[in-house]
Amino acid sequence: MKQLVLLKVVPDTEALLQIDEQKKEVILDHSVEWIIDPYVENALEEAIRTKEKHGGEVIILCAGDGSKGEEAVIRKALAMGADKAIHIVHEKLKQADGTTTANVLLPVVEREKPDIVWAGMRSYDVTNAQVPVEIAVRIKYPVAINALSFELEDGKAIISRLIPGGAQEKIEIELPAVITTDQAINEPRYPKLPDIMKAKRKPIEKLTPEELGVEIEPLQHYEKVKIYFPPKKEGGRILKGDLKDQIKELVRILVEEEKVL
Repeated sequence: MKQLVLLKVVPDTEALLQIDEQKKEVILDHSVEWIIDPYVENALEEAIRTKEKHGGEVIILCAGDGSKGEEAVIRKALAMGADKAIHIVHEKLKQADGTTTANVLLPVVEREKPDIVWAGMRSYDVTNAQVPVEIAVRIKYPVAINALSFELEDGKAIISRLIPGGAQEKIEIELPAVITTDQAINEPRYPKLPDIMKAKRKPIEKLTPEELGVEIEPLQHYEKVKIYFPPKKEGGRILKGDLKDQIKELVRILVEEEKVL
């Protein structure tokens, strides 16, 4: 069985990011530490567990600018248990939107013909949940999103998944398929030192969009109007007096100050 994991490299979740208001983008300079997207870690872990149970290989597929930090993250994915990686490199890919990223990844997915394409339920940085679904539609694979559990049975995937409202449903889909994972599906492993050393010798195939016959312009298929940090929360207000006075004051605040009523 061949499994392909769509790896996204994102800024460390603890990083203090800055914004370039003129360019309308986050500043991603040498001070930023890079990690495997936390949602992708669960997808990778599930692919590795499936390989351990059913055999085959796990391939990492990543698109980015080719920085040393990016390659270090790919090596960590290999240390977790993936067999090899395919790294599509272009200096502008870090700023590409979901559609451009899907356009770049698609030729490799078509070439590799995996039984399963794994991805996180969404990306940590932009959370648009777009790339795996776009790829599934383009290659005509069935897609299951937000998987909470996964089993293989007679060449089919048995998946429990979240649906709107917090309920769950159990579905069965034919392979090949695209599957995105919820973080509750598993607990990702930490690579051991011997696996980290072995990962240094695992192959990483480097490709460019040009070699794949892909034009990466435009990078964005939408217009950025503004990018900003959420406003800081103000302190709460304690209403005094008896219950009737508190209710009267609350209604006044909602009508006159907050203007929500």
